[in-house]
Amino acid sequence: NKMDRLPPFLREVITELNSDRFVRWLEQLTGIQGLKADDMLEGGGLHQSGRGGFLNIHADFTVHPHKRNWRRRVNVLVYLNKGWQEDWGGQLELWERDMSKCSARITPFFNRCVIFNTDEDSYHGLPDPLTCPEDESR
Repeated sequence: NKMDRLPPFLREVITELNSDRFVRWLEQLTGIQGLKADDMLEGGGLHQSGRGGFLNIHADFTVHPHKRNWRRRVNVLVYLNKGWQEDWGGQLELWERDMSKCSARITPFFNRCVIFNTDEDSYHGLPDPLTCPEDESR
């Protein structure tokens, strides 16, 4: 179980993000009914990038690898990197469906939550290598 490897405070955060209350709120926010929390955290959990790290622009998988009748519909990103400086880079880029241009760049400031639909053409990433100090990460 992925949760067993996490510190208690992170287990609490993930438990809240998977709660019925939060999932119902996501349904109201997005207009997508019938959302379910993925307690297996497939594609979820902690993601960390240090100096030089990047993530090419991509669209996430939409079919759950173990529950083939489930479709991934929403991404929820919560940044936990205190003291992040904007000039270190690390902006999440959200791209147009046709990949013609970046439509939004979101700096990963501490406690910021980014929510966006997940489908076969919801392109996003962090394409520019981070320039943060060696002892920092996002």
